[in-house]
Amino acid sequence: MGGLALVAFAATPALAADTKPPTSPTNNHVTGVTETTVSLAWTKSTDNVGVTEYDVFKQGQQVMKVNGGTLAATVAKLTPGTQYVFTIVARDGAGNSSQDSNEAVATTKPSNDNWPGTTCTRTAARRRSRRPTRPARRSATSPRTPASRSPCGPATWRATSPRRARR
Repeated sequence: MGGLALVAFAATPALAADTKPPTSPTNNHVTGVTETTVSLAWTKSTDNVGVTEYDVFKQGQQVMKVNGGTLAATVAKLTPGTQYVFTIVARDGAGNSSQDSNEAVATTKPSNDNWPGTTCTRTAARRRSRRPTRPARRSATSPRTPASRSPCGPATWRATSPRRARR
């Protein structure tokens, strides 16, 4: 009844820290361009533990991150008619970074509109109202186009308001 039990403990080696970076993403290329966006896609990186995210760089500055399972990104808020250079870097869970991918170069489309939302239509002359109008409190000029020039050609400007003038 009074026996001894022999208990053995085995030391488990500590897991070695992950120091191996992922491979570089390959085939980084442009899939679409608008006036203010560029869409990119690339081929996945490999890693001994797994890629957890991709960092997207524009002109050498990081502009966004995407999940490691995502192989595409759209960079927004770009300037129309401007050339950009994009690279991709893969990261693993330990924070190791790959070398940069190949460069993808894109030029955003130029803006076709001097004023956003401007549409040009010709209207027939209207009869003038006999009611007097108030003078404008503020001038309506644009910092983008001189007041003497219309994006639609020569024009006569008339300020309108959604509110009716008080009598």
